[in-house]
Amino acid sequence: MAMERLNQLMEVSEESRDTSAFRVLGLLRIGMILDAQGERDRAVLYYREVLNRKDHSGAHDRARRYLDAPYGR
Repeated sequence: MAMERLNQLMEVSEESRDTSAFRVLGLLRIGMILDAQGERDRAVLYYREVLNRKDHSGAHDRARRYLDAPYGR
């Protein structure tokens, strides 16, 4: 359910090329969920995308941390 809602948020914000905190933190959360589900390669793509966007609420620090060590470990 959470992943479905996050994907909906990403679709809406992609249409407007949104760089808001909602988009950046949504990308981070999707990466975290994918990591927790064992989909490391996909999670890494999301963490890197976070780093390519404006930092919001420490998202860059968290993305770097999860690139070094998977979320949930």
